[in-house]
Amino acid sequence: MRAHAWQNYRTKDGTTPSAAGVEQLGDMLVVNVAPGCEYFTVRDDAGHSFRCSFCGYGRFDKRSQTMGQVRGQVDLDAALLGRLEEVLRVAAESGEARHV
Repeated sequence: MRAHAWQNYRTKDGTTPSAAGVEQLGDMLVVNVAPGCEYFTVRDDAGHSFRCSFCGYGRFDKRSQTMGQVRGQVDLDAALLGRLEEVLRVAAESGEARHV
């Protein structure tokens, strides 16, 4: 499937849609502004991870840092949420995405 036109959009501060937490999967928008899991690296006394067996989230990495996610901090940066709103508005106006 071809890339949607909204993927060329840059937010007011020059952020790409994926760096703002929005990606295209066919005709769907995938929104993930907090990709790092708080429990991924936490282990019990036997060394087993607390991460959910059904979840695909991973450890904090470069993407987590790029999006401003901070380990142990639940609230996300207001600027990140503003970028997310900008991208979703442009994507919705394009009419190319069918669902989120």
